[in-house]
Amino acid sequence: MRPRPWTLLLAVAAQGLEAAGLLAVAVVTTIDTISGHSYQQSSGIALTFLAYLAVVAVALVGWGLFRVSQWSRTPSLLIQLFVGTTGVYLLEGHHPALGWPTLVVAIAGFAGLCLPASWQALSRPGLAERQEPPAPPPAEPAPVPPARKKASARRR
Repeated sequence: MRPRPWTLLLAVAAQGLEAAGLLAVAVVTTIDTISGHSYQQSSGIALTFLAYLAVVAVALVGWGLFRVSQWSRTPSLLIQLFVGTTGVYLLEGHHPALGWPTLVVAIAGFAGLCLPASWQALSRPGLAERQEPPAPPPAEPAPVPPARKKASARRR
């Protein structure tokens, strides 16, 4: 396992907070569905299932970040983007008590992922250090042999 820079641990912490927040939302959705406060029973069940599925997905991506797995960088960046836009949406909906913390966690996670130490840790080993080999010098054209003289058509 490759070393974990503190910037990557910041992103892991943000991912963990997002998974915990999604779990809280999934529990509230479960309670609403069971108590009958859902708009429709079938849609409440489906939304609850999707909420738990999202918790598992975000937690798995967080675990991949913790293990410094290369595959986890792009899903984590997309999760941060989604959480950030959700935070803006909450702020526009006059819910600053939920919007500001959501936005701060998303910015911290995005910054933790995009800082050079994390970016290098999640890149392929040696990719940043690899240099292109110098181009070989152009080859000299092969000398053209002198043209042959045509043999005469008549031989005696």
